[in-house]
Amino acid sequence: MHVSQITDDFISYEQVGNRFIGKETGKVLEVNDSVRAKVIAVSLGGGRSGKLGLSMRSPFLGKLDWIEEDIEKLYSDEKSEEEKKKKSEKES
Repeated sequence: MHVSQITDDFISYEQVGNRFIGKETGKVLEVNDSVRAKVIAVSLGGGRSGKLGLSMRSPFLGKLDWIEEDIEKLYSDEKSEEEKKKKSEKES
């Protein structure tokens, strides 16, 4: 996977810790982290060689901790919308 496909954030590589860090988000990706990615390209070369293009830039992809954060944000946003709707109905 190309570093540009890890996240929408600017990524820097920390050689001492052997990890990638997002500049704005502070998201950290280290060796042996479990991730979820989607296949964005398939290239079948001659013989036994081939390539898969992977991306983790969409919501609910990336390091498993990041996916949990996306889910929590989704539920909190939905809850806020429901509360706003109930409040406006009471005021009407």
